[in-house]
Amino acid sequence: LEYAGDVVIAFDPSKSNMAMIVGTPDGTILNVLEFSGNNRKRGPVMDNTVYCNEVRAFLKAYLCHCNLYCVGIEQAIMKKGQNYYHSQMTLTEIRGNMLNLFLEEFNIHVIEVNNWSWKSAILPEGYRGMYQKGSKKYFHDTMPGSPYNDYFEADVTDCICIYWYLCKNR
Repeated sequence: LEYAGDVVIAFDPSKSNMAMIVGTPDGTILNVLEFSGNNRKRGPVMDNTVYCNEVRAFLKAYLCHCNLYCVGIEQAIMKKGQNYYHSQMTLTEIRGNMLNLFLEEFNIHVIEVNNWSWKSAILPEGYRGMYQKGSKKYFHDTMPGSPYNDYFEADVTDCICIYWYLCKNR
């Protein structure tokens, strides 16, 4: 990334894909990245450890010249009554890799952002439901010309909201 100023980074990880926003502390988005080990039915699902290693190597090189102002990641959402299932273990490995990467390589502690915290701070009433993709609907309804509406998953729009939350609360 060729940028000389401070950057805020936000992640929205899931078990098969992850969105990342890089922007300035004042809310200007510099780049949107998506990562996927799922291969979207184009081939076999990538081994999770290999996926994490490839993402770590990319981010280490991509961010090597940046001044990281803050980094945030959505806090894990546990299904009620469950504390182990395969999807959660996969997400735990991905999240652990991101948390460790920034501590080991950049000496920065990642801020874990609670799902309800960013939703209530950024999304208006009617877009905050626990089981709805509120950020995607919010972008579609309020910014119909936005290029972020073209993303298939809500990870990017969720990640933008997490990024805005970090900018607003840092």
